[in-house]
Amino acid sequence: MEKNDFSADSTGRTVGRRTALKTLGAAAGLSVGLPFVGSSDASAQQERVVVEEFEYGTQQLGNRYQFLDGQQGVSTAQSVSKSGSQSLRINGVDSGVYASSLPEAPTRGDTFSYWVRATGGADTLNFGYAVDDPNNQYYVKLQLPQNSAFLYKEVNGAKSVVAQSNMGFTLGQNNWYRVLVQWQESGRHTVIVVDGAGTPITRFSGMDSQYDSGGVGFYAYLASGGSAFYDSLAKASSSGSGGSNGSSGSNGSNNSTAGSR
Repeated sequence: MEKNDFSADSTGRTVGRRTALKTLGAAAGLSVGLPFVGSSDASAQQERVVVEEFEYGTQQLGNRYQFLDGQQGVSTAQSVSKSGSQSLRINGVDSGVYASSLPEAPTRGDTFSYWVRATGGADTLNFGYAVDDPNNQYYVKLQLPQNSAFLYKEVNGAKSVVAQSNMGFTLGQNNWYRVLVQWQESGRHTVIVVDGAGTPITRFSGMDSQYDSGGVGFYAYLASGGSAFYDSLAKASSSGSGGSNGSSGSNGSNNSTAGSR
């Protein structure tokens, strides 16, 4: 599982900032054109279900997840958080954590979101869903130096672009971003990146039905050093059965790509 896996000849639908804002509206209330966690919109009768908040120590982190490349540089951190008092920190290494099974993990049909922050020059921050292992999953990739965002599918280590966006927006250090994913029953995946003020900065989507369930993964590739922080993974529940499991315990192309993540 590596970093720079974008193929130059892959094509995908990109939606810039202006189009994204026009399409979604400046919805600081986070309804942003989707039924979503925490929305007060009457059309979104859903409760926020916490999947992960990292409100525990590093030892319990090892009980809940497997480490991608050893535990060094990976811990829960009290110094930086978006909600609660802690977050996941990956510091100065290419590493991360993943779990093939986690209570309330997103499945096909869910809308979910997570928060992510880069500091000190951290360059590539990924989040995996439908994770069986680090070689079989979907993952959202934010590549800060290139101001690019991608959705990949990985099957037995072979990666392909489902959708991408790389025009009309910027990704900065020391900023929290909320990444929203609507994973529809039809197999359409819509990804929206929202800044800390609640303004959507880019939106992209693609079709793929390879997976319908699995665990989650948090991965960072820090060629330039720095730290990545992840916090508050949550999903919308249409059943009204909220939970807090984490606190305790474009029409893109499908061209196979090689290289690093």
